[in-house]
Amino acid sequence: DNDLSKALDLSRGSLELKNNGASEWKVETAAVKAQRTFKLDESGYGAQVHYSFEFSGEAPKFIFLDLFGSPKRAADKEGSIFGQAPDKVKISFRDLNGRHSEMAAQHKENQESDADVKWLGLDTRYFVLALVPVRESGIEFGAQVAPEDLGVPAVRGSLVFPTKGKKAVQFSAKVYFGPKDMAALTRVDP
Repeated sequence: DNDLSKALDLSRGSLELKNNGASEWKVETAAVKAQRTFKLDESGYGAQVHYSFEFSGEAPKFIFLDLFGSPKRAADKEGSIFGQAPDKVKISFRDLNGRHSEMAAQHKENQESDADVKWLGLDTRYFVLALVPVRESGIEFGAQVAPEDLGVPAVRGSLVFPTKGKKAVQFSAKVYFGPKDMAALTRVDP
């Protein structure tokens, strides 16, 4: 839904910083009320993100929570996200069928899964940016990996939340951004 895409643009809505270290972003249009709460955890590498949506008309079939990675930035002579060479950025996810991973620079066609995705992330030799959906009342997340163009070639990895036509939906995810350190990763999602 084009109105939903516009509503979720960070240039719209209001941002409030809470006393507990969380931030809350809200936006309301004729088609949707949306709210995102983001709170860092004590590990220093993790966070909780919670989304809620109320649709006034027909709900979209899916809501996408996106990560973007670029195999090359416009101003970069050789690098990519985290300053790594283009052949070092991977996009990966795990579902009921196993782990799926691909170098971002080699990604050419959409890849989708509706097999209950456990996590989705971008990683390099040293760092990880990952989303782990929080399991609530039987929600099964999907994943989509697609090529994008953000002025430079990019790859988009999305956790896909099926709304099942509901006018009010909520979902949460854990976020990890930091080094490839198993102790730190485990604190975010054991």
